[in-house]
Amino acid sequence: MAHSTSSPFHAYDIRGRLGQEFTCETFGEYAAFIAKLFGGERGLCIGRDVRTTSEELYASCIEQIRRAVDIPIYNIGVCTTPQLYFSHWHLGVDASIMITASHNPPEYNGLKVTGRGGDPIGYANGLKEVEERILRGEKLPVLHTAREVIDKDTREAYLAFLRGFQEERTGVRFAVDAMHGVVGKLVRDILPDAVEYLHCEADGRFLPEGPNPTIAASREALERVVKEQKCDVGVIFDGDGDRVMFVDETGELVPPDLIIALLGDYFYGLRGRDKLQPVLVDIRTSKSTTENLQRMGVPVEVGRVGRVFMSRKLRAIRGSFGGELAGHYYFGDFNDFDSGLLTALLVLGSLQRMKREGYSLHDWVLKTAVYHNSGELNFKVADDRKPALIEAVRAHFVAQATPTFESAEDGYRVEFPDWWFSIRSSNTEPLLRLIVEARDEQVLQEKLQEARGIIEGESVASS
Repeated sequence: MAHSTSSPFHAYDIRGRLGQEFTCETFGEYAAFIAKLFGGERGLCIGRDVRTTSEELYASCIEQIRRAVDIPIYNIGVCTTPQLYFSHWHLGVDASIMITASHNPPEYNGLKVTGRGGDPIGYANGLKEVEERILRGEKLPVLHTAREVIDKDTREAYLAFLRGFQEERTGVRFAVDAMHGVVGKLVRDILPDAVEYLHCEADGRFLPEGPNPTIAASREALERVVKEQKCDVGVIFDGDGDRVMFVDETGELVPPDLIIALLGDYFYGLRGRDKLQPVLVDIRTSKSTTENLQRMGVPVEVGRVGRVFMSRKLRAIRGSFGGELAGHYYFGDFNDFDSGLLTALLVLGSLQRMKREGYSLHDWVLKTAVYHNSGELNFKVADDRKPALIEAVRAHFVAQATPTFESAEDGYRVEFPDWWFSIRSSNTEPLLRLIVEARDEQVLQEKLQEARGIIEGESVASS
């Protein structure tokens, strides 16, 4: 069966709009099949964010799970996605289900799934089977006696875990923006010393732009407060708290992949972590970051974009931590999952040392970011044309020079002595995503023009 682009089943999760991609009934069926496939005698835990549809979707999930699957069911209640990850191994369950659409606009909702041993479940390793069973009209048999739901409050245990990563941050002035997401219910407990808290009242209607920190308009209030209050940094979370981004004292967004280099400074400088433990980056990560880590003597591994792939690979390589351009940061100390609050604690701790040494976050960015970067560019391309165009871009540049490094983990990342590019297919949209980076701005523009010409169907002469 071909995977439909209109389906709510995606590479990393299930996500769509109630009344369009799914109904309350079918959403509950998804959860019941997930519980049947991945749950076991140790049971499952289920949590939800603050979206306006989350409560009724939760009710449907619970009703159908308890009628069809004879396993313990633990209700974590309203929580961040990282808190649910923590609950998974804290309670020792076989599976967990988080009702959330993460950073998507308020009309969306969905499911993030974790299986045995904390294995993240995506389309390739379980969700496809759920989709196929639903499409076949398969129904789970009803139990004679429905299971009772056990309420479990893991909030204090999760906060206690996070506090184990508190570092001295005396003198660090910072503001926090929760974007009306569920992290607002925790942020004052774990970051009680912020200069100002923005949009920390959990509200599933969110801001007009949605709870997505990658959208420039969503960061405007934080940027203004950081400059007005003379903060050293601003911290902004997405709707379910698994992502975090930072703005420096000038109000500029710190490139999220550079934060990986800052975390390297924390783990291998502040904490003195064993440098044999590799760091995982996605294929879009700046060489400014990878070269910074390599100068520390840290091995760097490249992974495929997306929660499921990054978390699983970090576990496979026994890495210390990893990060993505989208603002997800994964930690071996956090069972290889991502946490916005944990990342914020570590970054704020690093900034305290930075200030003590006499330089700011903006200074650090200027010193670290030695490459010119195009940012991730999106091109509308039909799904059936994507593979040929990806191959065409690679072939064009490889014919000009021998790469110094090449990865086919997710599309291609191809590096040359003074520049590199990555090109990959979106997992959720009819888009090709391209990044070009070079030490020299002119080289960047030349290579970008060549790649753009191929993708847009123009003739390009090889140089």
